[in-house]
Amino acid sequence: MKDLRTFFEDYSRIFPEEIITIDKPVDCRWVASAISTKVEQAYQNEFKSAWDFVNPKWKGKIEARDIRVPGVGSANIRRFYHNPALGPKFIKQLFGEMDITIFRDTRQGVDWLATGKFAICFFCSSRDVERAQSQGLPVASFRGLMKEGASITSSSGNIGLVNRAPHPNAAKLYVNWLLSREGQLLVQKEYSEAEAGSSNSLRMDIPKDMVPSEQRPVEGVSYLDVDTWERMSMEPVVKVLNEALEESKKSERKQNK
Repeated sequence: MKDLRTFFEDYSRIFPEEIITIDKPVDCRWVASAISTKVEQAYQNEFKSAWDFVNPKWKGKIEARDIRVPGVGSANIRRFYHNPALGPKFIKQLFGEMDITIFRDTRQGVDWLATGKFAICFFCSSRDVERAQSQGLPVASFRGLMKEGASITSSSGNIGLVNRAPHPNAAKLYVNWLLSREGQLLVQKEYSEAEAGSSNSLRMDIPKDMVPSEQRPVEGVSYLDVDTWERMSMEPVVKVLNEALEESKKSERKQNK
C-alpha cells in the first residue's frame, strides 16, 4: 500500500479555511533540530547553518538513524527536503559525501555517541539521549536553531477522517470539538503531563505554561509545516536518500581499488 491518503478525506473539503490554517495538526512540536552531539567532540555553537554539518572535518564522524523505516527523523528529513535553502542537494551531500554510518537500533546510536565512535548523530531518539544523560554519559540533545529555520510536525498527535466511514457527521462533530479551544487545551495538558512526545498545540489562545520550552515557537524563526498534504509523503525523500547512499558506495569502491 503506497499511499494511505486515498483512504482519508482532505480536510480542506470539509472544514472552513480558518480552521484548517490555524488548527490542522492536533498536536504540534516546534522542532529546532533532531541532532545530538557528543559534548567533548562537537561544540554546539559551531553550527549556525545546516550546511556546517557537511564540513569535511566531520566526514566519517556522523551517524544517522535509517529514516527508510518509520520512526524518529522522518519529519526532519522532510524539512531538509522541502526547505528551499537545503533541499535534495543538502541530503545528497550529507549522505553521499560525509561517509555517514546508518543504524536502526536507537539505543545503539546513542551508545556510539557516548563512547566517542561518532561525534554527531542525526535523528537519535531524544528519550534515549535524555536517559543516557541521566546516567552521566557525555551526550546532549542539539537545541540550536539553524539560519535555514525550523519545522513543525504533528508527531504522535494525528487524526484523520476515513472517507467511507459509516457515521461521517459524528466524526465531523468530534473533530470540530477536538480542534476547539477546550479540546486542544485538554490534549496539550494530557500530553505534557504524560511526557508523551510533543505537546504544543497550534492554538495560540490557550495557556502554554505547561509546554516544555524547547517545544515553544521562537519569535523571528521561520517554521516549515512538514505535515501538509503535499509534504507528508516519504517516497521522494527516500528516493534521494537511496541515490546518495549509492553514490557513497561507488565512491568507496573506487577508493578501495
